Amino acid sequence: MRSWKQMVCALVSWIGCCFSSGLCSAQDLQDFVAKAQYSQAIGRYEQVLRDRPDDDEARFRLDVAQFLQTLEVLGQAWHRHGQVDGFLTSMVPLLRLDVPENPQPEPITYEQFRMIIQQTLDRLQVSEATLASIKSNDVALELDLLSISMDWEADQKVDRHDNLLRSFRQVIGNRVPMDPARGFVVRFDAADVQWLRGYCQLLMAMCEFGLAYEQEDFWNVTARRVFSQAQTPFDFLNEEPRIDDNWDMNLILDAIAGIHQLRFPIREPERMPRALAHVKQTIQLSRDMWKLVEAETDNDREWIPNPRQKPPFPGAEVSKEMIAGWHDFLDEAEAILEGKMLVPFWRGTNRQRGVNIHRFFVEPTDFDLLLWFHGSGAADYLQEDLPVTTPETWRRFERIFRGEFIGFAIWFN
Repeated sequence: MRSWKQMVCALVSWIGCCFSSGLCSAQDLQDFVAKAQYSQAIGRYEQVLRDRPDDDEARFRLDVAQFLQTLEVLGQAWHRHGQVDGFLTSMVPLLRLDVPENPQPEPITYEQFRMIIQQTLDRLQVSEATLASIKSNDVALELDLLSISMDWEADQKVDRHDNLLRSFRQVIGNRVPMDPARGFVVRFDAADVQWLRGYCQLLMAMCEFGLAYEQEDFWNVTARRVFSQAQTPFDFLNEEPRIDDNWDMNLILDAIAGIHQLRFPIREPERMPRALAHVKQTIQLSRDMWKLVEAETDNDREWIPNPRQKPPFPGAEVSKEMIAGWHDFLDEAEAILEGKMLVPFWRGTNRQRGVNIHRFFVEPTDFDLLLWFHGSGAADYLQEDLPVTTPETWRRFERIFRGEFIGFAIWFN
């Protein structure tokens, strides 16, 4: 028979376990994300993991908080420096966060911009490492995506403009419901762990690629179109434009100068092989994700569904042909990235000539986008001794995905 001390200890331990279980509940995380309290959430789940290092449910929640905080901190930086809407911000994924206008922005220099990208890369590495340490295939997490808030203005306040899904609706399409009363609850599972890892890897590749090249000359003539107080050698670019007959001549001049400066000397060549490794890892994680997705037998508010499951929004049904086509795409992309297959060269009549994308990453040189369009910029990477991927293959992918291959690719990762 136990002594009274043993019974008390057992009772305290049981209470502690119950309390700790409550700490890592989905509802707890839902409350944190609705209030944009990511630092508090990270502290909470780190404490749970100190008490129970094998708790993958808590680890999953920790990573979601880490990943969302990464996006929030990035958006806060863009808001602090007065990011403005425009063509450039819509073209660069890391600039597409829907931050509100800042009436009193702080100046930003080119080196500060690079530092923000590096800090984002560092945070993504932490998030991906957390996900990689999840071993269980039984993890699950329910989240109402419409309630995920971002404190873009860093004022400890959340308003209707601070909704994360607003930032990505233009990417995933208007099919996504935006009615807060209905909500948009998704049950993320082990397959989605691999999905999020893949997105971390892809975003890290973008960061490494951008930091590999020196882009200061391009910044000096275009940054004012991205940040209202961008610092360049040309102070007059920050002056109000003179508009004549509804034409903003300054915009036209900036566009011409920007095109002229699409020449990027290699600055940190060691980043290019790392970017390649991240993209290849994204491909492998996509395979791992689909293996788990195809094995699922439930049908519970899926994010990435198999053909037997209901999609999260209308028009996103996934067929067996799509899954097979996606695997074919992954194989084709991997062969190109590994240098086993070439990309067709767009000049001349030799159909056997192609561009070795693998060498572009592992043998990086200065990059001139206009000369690449011209063809001469790709001359160092031309080969004729390997198979060349065909336009017919990519048209087949487009057909399989009902003419929306790019949209599905962004979703599938």
